[in-house]
Amino acid sequence: MSGTYATATNEMGQMIDFEAAANLMDDDIREDLHSQGIDDPTEFLRAYAERHEEAFGEPFAPWSGGAW
Repeated sequence: MSGTYATATNEMGQMIDFEAAANLMDDDIREDLHSQGIDDPTEFLRAYAERHEEAFGEPFAPWSGGAW
């Protein structure tokens, strides 16, 4: 996914800049998901948001449509 402009669709149906959202991600969670080979930006964002909420007890704003 790196090196190209990628968009993802969040749970609100909004198209977002995947690379901008990735810059906000926790490095450990992002790298773990990357190692699983998830190539689709929307699926990656969904999986990340699930793990983020488990780890931090709050939604990941780019996924949930919150301010970021």
